[in-house]
Amino acid sequence: ATLPNAGHVVLDFFSGSGSTGHAVMEANDADSGNRRWIQVQLPEPTPEQSEARKLGYPTLSSVARARLGLAGDRIQSRVTGGDVDCGF
Repeated sequence: ATLPNAGHVVLDFFSGSGSTGHAVMEANDADSGNRRWIQVQLPEPTPEQSEARKLGYPTLSSVARARLGLAGDRIQSRVTGGDVDCGF
């Protein structure tokens, strides 16, 4: 899928594990864009015996928050001289 031009807002009503937000941060890093993103996810529980649940993530949205935080940290650590907004 192609992301919109730098400066647009990306909306994902079924965000799951946060892959859209992760992709937007990566795209902003790649082209110095300033896209923003909005993700919506119901507090759907992770399966009882899943690795996510074993690691302390009771819902898909908790998985997404962790993923986006780690992705943002990784992007910020490799940015040199630029400023990429990886907050949420």
